[in-house]
Amino acid sequence: MGPLAKIRSGILLCAWLLALVPAAGARAELIVVANEYAGTLSIIDGETGAARTLDVGGDPHNLAVTAGGGRVIVTHPSAGQVSVIDPRTPRVLKRFAVPGRPHGVAVGADDRWAFIGAETGRRLYRLDLAKLELAGASAIEPAPHNLAVTATGRAWITVQGGSTLWLVELASGAPVHRLDTPATPHDLALSRQGGGLWVTNWGSPDVFLVQGDPPRLLTVKIGGRQPHHVALTPDGAGAWITNHGSEDISVIDTARRREVARISVGEAPHHVAFSRDGRWAYVANSGSNDVSVIDVAARREVRRLAAGDHPHGIVTIPGNVASFDAPDHGKRLSIPRGGFLLKRGRGRVLVERAAAK
Repeated sequence: MGPLAKIRSGILLCAWLLALVPAAGARAELIVVANEYAGTLSIIDGETGAARTLDVGGDPHNLAVTAGGGRVIVTHPSAGQVSVIDPRTPRVLKRFAVPGRPHGVAVGADDRWAFIGAETGRRLYRLDLAKLELAGASAIEPAPHNLAVTATGRAWITVQGGSTLWLVELASGAPVHRLDTPATPHDLALSRQGGGLWVTNWGSPDVFLVQGDPPRLLTVKIGGRQPHHVALTPDGAGAWITNHGSEDISVIDTARRREVARISVGEAPHHVAFSRDGRWAYVANSGSNDVSVIDVAARREVRRLAAGDHPHGIVTIPGNVASFDAPDHGKRLSIPRGGFLLKRGRGRVLVERAAAK
């Protein structure tokens, strides 16, 4: 090997070693986005922005994820299906027929079960995540749109186009409580810290907080238009509302029960997901086909990440792009199977292992 070749080899080796060391402040986290009109999931590295596209078919809409991130559950309402995904491989583990427009989905506290609400079917399905099989369904009175599962084996449910909130037993579907409201509840998020249930209202400037036993309804005013989806920060201190009409986020201080900030994002924002440490928020912008990255402490958008056609549901999982079997993006060198891919991305050299086929 000549002197020049040795220098080039040394440079590549140094770049390879440096790429294996996480950058300061790096987030070993994957962002999973459901691209409803494309029939795909975008799986994005939270630190580098590198992405992988997984074809899941149908109209992937809402997502739920297990605590460790090993399983992502996807509802396909128009297709009448539910998929279970291994997001790190990534691959579809199994697809189930769920008639009656499966829409809302939530994972139980023990990560063993996922619960799916079928709107027109008026049923609550139970999905065994260990066996990867449907374990029955319960007929329920409301037509379930979105749902939030409690730690006591119950679920709060919104009704598409309706004005009531329902609390039902997960095991039987039996109603426990019906709460009439003066608006149109759409999405909901349950505080893990005991702070109550936060509820958005489509077409109304009001956000509801449900607390107590029996439950009572409190109203919180916000400045955004068409509050659509809601997510709570990991510490429960903030309720973040996506405003579909004003294309921004209303940040509510949950202790003071008032809006404390508005953050501009992309077009027609839908769901919000937070990094596990609570430092970053990710917003699926269905109108601009991208994801807003927000610095939570600074309350400002710092970046946009490309997604597919009409992103809707979004979740985060621990991991990074190096966990993929074979990335499908970036400029590659010709290498043997099972070797390393060297590619440039945003001024850095990234190293990824290619899968043997």
